[in-house]
Amino acid sequence: MLSLRVLGAVNVTRLDDGAAIATSPRQAALLAYLAVAEPRGAHARDVVAALLWPESDTARARRSLRNALHEIRRACGAPVVRPVGKHQIQLDTGLVACDLAALEDALAAGDVATALERHAPLLEGLHVGGAPGFEEWHARARQALRARVVTAAMRDAATRTDDRRGAVALLEAAWRTDPDDERVLRALLEALAAAGDLDEAHRVHRAHALRLEAEGTAPAPGTEALLARLMAQPSAAPLFTVALVPMAAPADDTHSEFARALDDGVRRRLSRRRGVRVVARAALPAAPDAAPLATWRTLGADLVVTGRLTLAEGELVVAIEVMRTADGSSAATLRHRAPTHDLFAVEGIVAAAILPPEAPGAAASLPPPQAPRDAEAHLSCLRGHWHFLRAAHVGGSREDLERSRRCFEEALARDPTYGAAYAGLSNYFAVCAARGMRTPFEEAFGQAIALSHRALELDASLAVPHVHFGVRALYLERDWSTAAREFAEAVRLDPGYAEAHRFLGIVRCALGDRAAGVAALREAIRLEPQTPLFRNSLADALLQDGAVAAAVLELEIALAIDPGFRAAAERLVRCHERAGRWAEAVAARTRLGAAGEAEAFGAALAAGGEAGYRAARRRELEAHVAALHARLAHRGPSGPGDRFVPPRLALALAELGDWDAAWAVERDADPGHLPWFTGHPWLAPLASRRAERKGRRR
Repeated sequence: MLSLRVLGAVNVTRLDDGAAIATSPRQAALLAYLAVAEPRGAHARDVVAALLWPESDTARARRSLRNALHEIRRACGAPVVRPVGKHQIQLDTGLVACDLAALEDALAAGDVATALERHAPLLEGLHVGGAPGFEEWHARARQALRARVVTAAMRDAATRTDDRRGAVALLEAAWRTDPDDERVLRALLEALAAAGDLDEAHRVHRAHALRLEAEGTAPAPGTEALLARLMAQPSAAPLFTVALVPMAAPADDTHSEFARALDDGVRRRLSRRRGVRVVARAALPAAPDAAPLATWRTLGADLVVTGRLTLAEGELVVAIEVMRTADGSSAATLRHRAPTHDLFAVEGIVAAAILPPEAPGAAASLPPPQAPRDAEAHLSCLRGHWHFLRAAHVGGSREDLERSRRCFEEALARDPTYGAAYAGLSNYFAVCAARGMRTPFEEAFGQAIALSHRALELDASLAVPHVHFGVRALYLERDWSTAAREFAEAVRLDPGYAEAHRFLGIVRCALGDRAAGVAALREAIRLEPQTPLFRNSLADALLQDGAVAAAVLELEIALAIDPGFRAAAERLVRCHERAGRWAEAVAARTRLGAAGEAEAFGAALAAGGEAGYRAARRRELEAHVAALHARLAHRGPSGPGDRFVPPRLALALAELGDWDAAWAVERDADPGHLPWFTGHPWLAPLASRRAERKGRRR
C-alpha cells in the first residue's frame, strides 16, 4: 500500500515504513490528476496525454505517457495505475490511499470541522512546465475544493443558532482556508456580532482591510456596508452603567489638579471595559452628593461612585465608596495611600475597586494604556489635555492651545517614550493646521501625522492617531473607506472619545448610512453635550433627512451654549428657509450679527412677502456663487476650507435652479468629492446624470 498526498505538497510514500517514492513533477501530476479529476475512476489515455504533453503530436504524447507509467511502476514497485480496456487508465485505489478521500468522507458525514482541519491547498507548489492545460485544471480543481469546504462550513455555521461560538469557530477556520472570499468574511462578521463580540468583528475586518491595502486594493463595498450596519446596531445593554461623581478635594489648586487627573484617569479606564458605560459629566446632577437614588436610576446608573482625595506629606490619600442604585447598599469601599508620583497606578487601583477585573463582562477588552517611565510626565500630559480641551471648546483661546503644547513637550522632556504625549502634541498641530494658525496647511498637518505614527508605535491603545489618519484620508486623500475604518478604530479603542464618534457619524451619513451616522453623532453629544460643534454636525445630518424641527432644536441648544457660533446660526437660517418660515429666518439672520443684512431681508419680506424674501435670497446666492468661483480660480496656498468649495458651489447653483452648472461642478470635481455631492438630498436630481455617465464608461 502506498500513500498519495495531494493536500499540500504532493508526495508518494510507502505506508509500512513511510519511505518516499521519488517521482518527477510530471509523474506526480499524472498520479494527482488520476486521483483528483472528476468524474473519479477511469480517464482516457489521449486526454491525459494531451493535458501533460500538449506540445507533442498524438503518437509522441502517447509514448511519453507509456514511459511515465513505466517509471511510476518501477519507482512504486507495483502497478498503481492499471489499464481499463485499451483506451483508459485508472489509479488502483486498492494499492494507493489518497488523503483527499478522508476529507471527502468527513464532508459526506457532516464533519465539517474535520474537513477544515484536513484541508490544505490542492497540489501546493506543483508546476509542470509546458503544460498550460494542466495548470488551468489544477487552478480550477484547487478553487473548487476550497469552495466546497468553505461552503459546507458556512452552511453548518448558519444552522448553529444555539451555538454562536461554535459558528464563529467554523467560520474563522473557513476564512483561514480562503481569506480572499469575502462571503466568508461577511458571515464571520455577522456571527461575531450575533455572539456579542463587535470588538472582535472590527478587529477581523481591520486585519483584512490592512492586508488588502498592502496589496493596493480594498474590501468590497458590501463588506464595508455590513460592518457599518453592524457597528450601528445598538450594543447589548451594558452590564454596568457607572456614575462617577467628580472627586472631592480641598479647595486649592494642587488638590484640584490631582483630583481632576484621577477622575479623568478612572473614567478613561472604566470606559475601556467591555459592557461598561460611564455617565457623561454634563448629565450629572448639579449637586450630585445630595441626589436621591431615583435621580441616579433615571440616568440609568447601576453604580454611583463618590470619593475624596487629599495630599499629605507627599502622599495621595484616596477614599471611595461605590453604591448600588437599586437599593442604596454599598458595593465596595476603598482607602488607599500612595506616593503622589504614582497617580497612573492609583487610577488602575481605583478603577479595579469600582469594577474588579473578575466582574462578569467587566474585564478590559482593549490593549492596556502605556505606563509612563516618569510619573510626572503623566501629570504633564494630563495638564496638556485639559488646556487642549479648553482651547477646542467654547471660550477657548490661542493661549490655551499654546499651553497645551508646552505641557506635552514637558512630558516628552521627562519621558521621550511616552506615546500619550506624542498623541497630545499631534492634536495641537492638527488644530493649528485646521485654524490656519500654522501654515501651509499640508506641512502643519503633516507634523500631526508624523507625531501620530510615533505615538502609535509606542502605545497601540491610543485612539487619537486614528482620528488624524481618518482626517487625512477624508479631507486630503478623499479615501472614504479608509477614513471610515480609521474613525471606527478610534471609537473601538476609546468608546469615550466624542470627536471620533462625530467624524464617524459624518462619514457614515455621507456614504448613505444615515441611521448609523445619526446614531454616532448622538453618541458624541451624549459624551460631550456642551460642545456646540457636535450639535451643529447632528443638525446637518437631521436637516439632510428632512427632520427640520429636530435640527432646529439642536441648533438652538448650540447657540444657547455659544451665541457667537456662526456656523450654527447660518444653518438655523437654512432650516427656517427650508420650512418656509420666513419671519423666523429673518430673526435667525439677526443672530448672525449682520444687522444690515437682516434688515434688508426683513424689508424684502415686508414689501413682497415670500416672493420678496426669495428674490433677496437669490441675489445673496448669486454673490455667493461668484465668491466661490473666485475661490476655485485662486492659485495660491489652499486652506482646509477650500476642499469643500465644489460641493458648496453645486448646492448654491442647485438652489438657484441652475442644474446644468451644478452638474458641471460635480463632473469636473475630484472623484473623491463624490460623497459630498451624493450625501445631499437636494442634489438628487443629478443622480440620473451620474448614472448616464457611468453607463457610458461601461
